[in-house]
Amino acid sequence: MKKIKNLLMTAVIAFFAFGSADGQSIDAGAHIGLGLPFGDIGNVYDPGFSWNVFGLYNVNDQISAGLEIGGTTFAGEIVDVNFTLTEILVVGNYIFLESDQLRVGGGLGAGFYANEGEGEIGVSPRVFGQYMVTENIGLSAQIPVNFLFVEYININYAGFRVGAFYRFDM
Repeated sequence: MKKIKNLLMTAVIAFFAFGSADGQSIDAGAHIGLGLPFGDIGNVYDPGFSWNVFGLYNVNDQISAGLEIGGTTFAGEIVDVNFTLTEILVVGNYIFLESDQLRVGGGLGAGFYANEGEGEIGVSPRVFGQYMVTENIGLSAQIPVNFLFVEYININYAGFRVGAFYRFDM
């Protein structure tokens, strides 16, 4: 629990440390897609369904930070048992390519992953793209790769998600 508190405090400090008056807004949206297990769980489980809801504070035109809550369910390949992970992540993003309607970037999520009451800490580097359909409505895609810090098994998986969001200008 102390690790999560430290992670949240770091995110709050980053909000204020990199802030500027230009480009501040909040993006709120959701993604759905495919979860692909690899590592030890890739040998036991098939690809599954992945989703998330998110809120991102755009500190300026290139930096955003926020919270992402989601989950991924994998179907059993060898046994008839599903494996579900719930994700609660603090996310930081950096835009490295931007035009009037298109933004492409990379980021890092870190936080808590839970399965049937058991929780682990992990990280989620990612790439993403956003396309603004109107001034406030956008489409997005992301590819997060999740690495959980578990002692005896490699729980790793990638997501391929598409979604939409609404941008609230401040």
